[in-house]
Amino acid sequence: MQSGHVFSRFVVKKYTLLFLVSASMAVCGCGGGQEASVPAPSFTITTVTVSPQGMSVLTDHTQQFSASVQGTGAFSSSVRWSVNGSIGGNNVLGVIDATGLYTAPNNSPSPNTVTIAATSVADATKLGSTTVTVTQAGPVITQIVPSSARAGDQIQILGSDFAGTSTVYFPGPGGIQLAVFLGNTVGQSQLQCTVPLSSVSGPVFLQTQPPGGQLLTSNSIAFTRIPHLRIRANRRHSRPLRLRRCCRRQPCSR
Repeated sequence: MQSGHVFSRFVVKKYTLLFLVSASMAVCGCGGGQEASVPAPSFTITTVTVSPQGMSVLTDHTQQFSASVQGTGAFSSSVRWSVNGSIGGNNVLGVIDATGLYTAPNNSPSPNTVTIAATSVADATKLGSTTVTVTQAGPVITQIVPSSARAGDQIQILGSDFAGTSTVYFPGPGGIQLAVFLGNTVGQSQLQCTVPLSSVSGPVFLQTQPPGGQLLTSNSIAFTRIPHLRIRANRRHSRPLRLRRCCRRQPCSR
């Protein structure tokens, strides 16, 4: 009887031990195929600020922007730049590189206000932004080559922002302006035109009409019109010489 009682106590203890081991494995996740829980991020991004704010940029000009990322813990301060939601921008709205340097397009977009945004790389839900007004730049003449020419000669007009339909104006007699139409000059920095026949010396300027934009006038550059030289025969020597017959006995009269 005592041996049987001891055996029963042994069996109970054995199964009790197996139960405790199984419960411990279930709690620890061992052998159950369960993944360990992922710890929460050790940082928090609070704000992203873009500066400067509310800038106005001329077409085909640049503006440098910077971004300040604020938060707690250890995090990356890198940002992704975009223009109107387009990463890096495009040729219509302007482009922005990884350093925040914005380059305005050749022509002012419609509407001419775009949004520059910097989005946190560490937390894409956090971003800062500013608006930029893109203003069409007027044409600028830097040099006329050559600065002196005759009517009918070809000259070169050097400068920038020749965006749109361009017309060159030369001074004429009596204060009138002589127009030389050049057509579409978008993206050009060197224009070629012919000096008008009736032009005189004086200031030369340029006007451009961007597509859908207003008429823009450039600065003036001094130009010298070289007159044509004309050779005229003297009337006193233009008549044929008449020879007189002289008598042999008498000397010829002059």
